[in-house]
Amino acid sequence: MAEKYMKETEIRRFKSLMMEKGFDSVVKLARAMGIRRQTLSGKINGRTDWSRTDMETVGKLFNEDPKIIFFED
Repeated sequence: MAEKYMKETEIRRFKSLMMEKGFDSVVKLARAMGIRRQTLSGKINGRTDWSRTDMETVGKLFNEDPKIIFFED
């Protein structure tokens, strides 16, 4: 099995933050980011890596520093 880009704890933390910031579905966040739901789902579930642009977009939408979202334990 291929190694995931995000650990399970990071995935849970991201999903929790997503809900906290008012994005109660992957569809809502994907639309706000301008990407397909399937693409975002792959990123959130660790199947594909996040681009710098996507991290910055999420940071703006969440009103948080991307470093805190993606790199803080």
